[in-house]
Amino acid sequence: MPLIFICALIELLQYFKILPFIIKYVGKVLKKLFHIDEINAFTILSYPFVSNGVFVPFKEQMQSMSDNQLFTLSIYTMSNTTVTMIASYMHIIKSEFIIIALILNLFTSIIVAKIIAPYDISTVEYEISTTSTNKKSLITRLIDSMNLGFRLAINISISIIGFVSLITFINIIFKAVCGHSLTAILGYICAPVAFLMGIDPHSVINAGTVLATKAFTNIFVAINEINLHTVSLKTQAIVSVFLISFANLPNLGTTLGIMHTMTNEERGEVIAKHALKLFLVATSVSIINGALAGIFYSF
Repeated sequence: MPLIFICALIELLQYFKILPFIIKYVGKVLKKLFHIDEINAFTILSYPFVSNGVFVPFKEQMQSMSDNQLFTLSIYTMSNTTVTMIASYMHIIKSEFIIIALILNLFTSIIVAKIIAPYDISTVEYEISTTSTNKKSLITRLIDSMNLGFRLAINISISIIGFVSLITFINIIFKAVCGHSLTAILGYICAPVAFLMGIDPHSVINAGTVLATKAFTNIFVAINEINLHTVSLKTQAIVSVFLISFANLPNLGTTLGIMHTMTNEERGEVIAKHALKLFLVATSVSIINGALAGIFYSF
């Protein structure tokens, strides 16, 4: 139900041109502040609201983008999340952590992208309009958006059932062969990362398991690996903020598919060749954000 409501609310804001207005002028501020081009500013602000549809307005421009520009756009899509998903997160994570994560995702992804994939914005000469081309009536658009929210809810449920059952099946096999489940092994491997993020020593194994599980599946599967009510507020903040992003393998495949669709096969392959780098960069954004949240909740 929250997903259906959020989708309808977003469509309402778009119909009355409230959302495009905000995106346009806040985007100009980001453009000046971070020295990023119009497309980057538009993408980073619009993606949480319109998801992968954000690329539609500049499909033609993407054909002539540099490799680093395309890589930057890919970083944004994996390092952030969407408003429609927030409604689902609120059932399992405190709202204050979600808000903090959204803000940190925005700025950290911009900064990391500038470092990892720099390019000269003086060569970028095009601008993107935020004007909607959807000519349907308000009622029709609201119904379409509500249907979208319902489909999202169904897809999320299917994903949870599928991944939880697969992880359980693999854990049974590993426990029978090695004496330890796969998630337990991954927890030990990722424990040093959890420790460096500032998580309490007695919680690093469970937190490491959450980090690894989220990276290979999604937030809904990962959250089952730790009881946030039994750990300190600092650990809750670190784990929660880390979880709020699309930095995982399933979404890596989605991002690569988008790049292949919006560009030609050759340009899409450029991003595909750096898929591991993209995955690690997006994950590092989540790690940095988690560490920053831990510092904030240390005082």
